Amino acid sequence: GWPRTGSISFLKSLRDVPHHEPLAVACARLLPSDAVSMSSEAPTAPAAKRLKVSSSPIFAAGTSASSGSGKADQVRLRQILLRVAAAGPPVMDPIRRSQVKRTQEEAEREMLEILQNLEADGMKSFQKVCRSVSQCPSALKGGDLAGDIGWLDRVKGVGIQQDKAKQGVRPQVPAAVLKAAFELAVGEVHDLVSSEIGVHLLQRTA
Repeated sequence: GWPRTGSISFLKSLRDVPHHEPLAVACARLLPSDAVSMSSEAPTAPAAKRLKVSSSPIFAAGTSASSGSGKADQVRLRQILLRVAAAGPPVMDPIRRSQVKRTQEEAEREMLEILQNLEADGMKSFQKVCRSVSQCPSALKGGDLAGDIGWLDRVKGVGIQQDKAKQGVRPQVPAAVLKAAFELAVGEVHDLVSSEIGVHLLQRTA
């Protein structure tokens, strides 16, 4: 149900295997786990490692037609953001005041590891991990609000119903994140989202 995360996991497994020549092209057919038949033939090569996505409903986003609210005009999200370097002026981490040098691929690999660790504990350490690694201003929020990017409006975008005490923390919300937000039901985690500023791990909280 998560083509983006599955593709990143597949490419990572290929790159982790020594090759005599540069890897130029990789092809895979992604199928639901219940559509994969078990073969009686012995494999000719070691199977690639698979991303184990929990069967918990929080990891169900995009796996069925019923996923997502469908009717909600406003949703609330929290996120972990890994920024990527871009052509032009240097990209800065607003939390640590340092220049971002990672590529898109490096950010995706890092976020895949973060997702796997969070999946193992049912997202219980989301806020802790957010404060440790996220490069979104929302990581500066205290307690359970770490990573919270506030209420998003389907039409107006970001910034509605913001707590006046938190007006100083205004995260940047790309269009890809806004689109993904309305594909989630409360509590669900979205497939990894890539935007012009980096790679996002999103969870809807309200």
